[in-house]
Amino acid sequence: MPEILTVNVDYDYTPAWRKNAVHIAKIDKKWHKRSTSSKAWVLASLVHSYKKIIFTYDVKLVSLYYVFSFFLPYIGKKEIIFITLLVDVAQFTSLKQTGFRNIIKYWFYYFFVRIPEKIVVHTIEEIRLYTETFKLYPKKKFYYVPHCFAYHMPDENDFDYHPIYEGSDYIVCPGNHRDIDTFVHAIQMLPDMKGIVIGSDGDRPIWDHEKIENVEFKFNIPYAEYRQFIANAKLLVFPVTKAGPLRSLGQITVLHAVVFGVPVLSADTFHLKDYFSINEIWYYKSGNTKSLADTIKLVLTNKKLTKLKVQRAMEYYKKNLTPEKYLDNLTSVCTK
Repeated sequence: MPEILTVNVDYDYTPAWRKNAVHIAKIDKKWHKRSTSSKAWVLASLVHSYKKIIFTYDVKLVSLYYVFSFFLPYIGKKEIIFITLLVDVAQFTSLKQTGFRNIIKYWFYYFFVRIPEKIVVHTIEEIRLYTETFKLYPKKKFYYVPHCFAYHMPDENDFDYHPIYEGSDYIVCPGNHRDIDTFVHAIQMLPDMKGIVIGSDGDRPIWDHEKIENVEFKFNIPYAEYRQFIANAKLLVFPVTKAGPLRSLGQITVLHAVVFGVPVLSADTFHLKDYFSINEIWYYKSGNTKSLADTIKLVLTNKKLTKLKVQRAMEYYKKNLTPEKYLDNLTSVCTK
């Protein structure tokens, strides 16, 4: 019988993984319809047959499960492995982020990070950020595992052009928590180029009514269309500031570009440094509009070097960042 129970993400598409683990939805057919509190109680009731539990993203579910487990002492101690702690520690260090709610949030995470025996992060810098912010020592609680495509692997349909943009050359800036301001100002310095910003609903109040001749804004578009915009771009820009967000960010978006053969230009922050070097993608000085504009021109004019970087990025991806490699790394964490 498998010793590992996965909760939020189902890795059963890999036969090798199924030998050691099972997903909770295979046991509880009503799992996806349950509330968070109901899931936590059911999980605490069913987990006695397993030695390890893998959670992803959902800190509320882990916290409730931990509380409910005290009412069911017969289940025994289970090793909790938590994947991807998506908390931006910049909110706890910035002078602007003070107040009662922020203090409560800090203490919630302070205690939460002490629940799992192991926490998987997707950048090496997060190990330092979380241990120092939440006063956690030693650091062996955290394990760096590079991110991968957990859902929606790219396919040939992603190369279908949107009818409006067929034959159009554009630079795309997709995703949440991006430094849109620097990107927009850089594109304005390049009037012969077209920029497309794909933001979230949170970006809409700031940018929805902006009228910029060579920049378009889109918000919260369907994921299939999101991938199509990336697949058919001349360049993907990942802009973020050094001040934050200070957490894992942007890897999946960039992996899409790499798999599609689209060159990538990133801010020189920690977010992608563990994934690609200057041999595979381009970097610019974070928050520096001129650096971004100049590097965009270099990427699009130095086609020989850009093509070489695209090839190297794909080679590195195939060797180190595939879902199979991710699960191998995760298995290694589980067996330590």
